[in-house]
Amino acid sequence: MLLIFDIYINYMNESNRKYLWQCIQKAGDYLNGQLPSHPNHPNGRNPYAHVAICIKNKFNISYKDIDDNKLEEVLGYIEYLKDNPQKLFLYSHILSEYLFNAVIFFIGILIFLLYISLFNQFISSI
Repeated sequence: MLLIFDIYINYMNESNRKYLWQCIQKAGDYLNGQLPSHPNHPNGRNPYAHVAICIKNKFNISYKDIDDNKLEEVLGYIEYLKDNPQKLFLYSHILSEYLFNAVIFFIGILIFLLYISLFNQFISSI
């Protein structure tokens, strides 16, 4: 447990972390050769990194730092990745959900500022 600005952050205990890593390795073994090809990976993709990156993108934190209470949710997500190797790959490597939300937020701010600017021009022309 870590105290940062009066917020407690729980990390996964060592035994759960080791168990989760074993599950990631088994999923990587299962996904070996199933991920779509890509010109940036001429020798093939690393399925272990794929699973770890997908977990990080979904939970916005490394698998090692996820709370113990989310272990079952992470294990369920790993099973989902195994069942859908083609489906999530593009999402996980183009834009994470976190980055996507940030982009949408800043676009909203730009539209708001444009609206204010146009409104001020309209008021000053009256």
